[in-house]
Amino acid sequence: MKHKMKFIIAVLMVIGISSLLGVVLASRLEMFIFTENLHLEEFKSHSDDSYAADILDGGVRVANIYIRAERPALQALDVPVLVSIWHSEETELDSLFLKFYGTHYIQVYLEVPGGSWPSIDFRQTSDGKGASFEVDDLGFQGTGTVTLEFLLRPFDEQHSFYFEARFSMHKKALVQLTRQEVWAQAEIPIPT
Repeated sequence: MKHKMKFIIAVLMVIGISSLLGVVLASRLEMFIFTENLHLEEFKSHSDDSYAADILDGGVRVANIYIRAERPALQALDVPVLVSIWHSEETELDSLFLKFYGTHYIQVYLEVPGGSWPSIDFRQTSDGKGASFEVDDLGFQGTGTVTLEFLLRPFDEQHSFYFEARFSMHKKALVQLTRQEVWAQAEIPIPT
């Protein structure tokens, strides 16, 4: 009976250690098991040409989306648009998707971001009315504030454009099992 009990205890210990190692390995490989949708507050005017929205986790501000559309330079048609995503030091951004589009066609150009970036997918939307920017794994770029600059060239009669942002992030921890996701959309006036 004692040998049988020792065998059962040994098997349970092996199963327990294997499960723990599996969870730690999944955490290190950022293979998240759970997904949490964070609360996005409404975009508020920060100044005449900029808007910001806070992202909350249980009432605590953990990230912020800031977008600024500037007036075109004299004799220029392009509207400079800056997008910045800040997040707390306790988190890392994992993936990022941005989309700019209008009711009429808008040409969108990406100004080359500084530093070393992982693979970027920047393309025209399927309906041709805008463009999307996507990075599946931000890597090192996700450790700090992500700031990108675009140039939008709207066609006549366009007084605003639509902006969509989706990103995922996680809290820095020994065991990371939960991905936090954010989805935001806003209509941004085009400065004249």
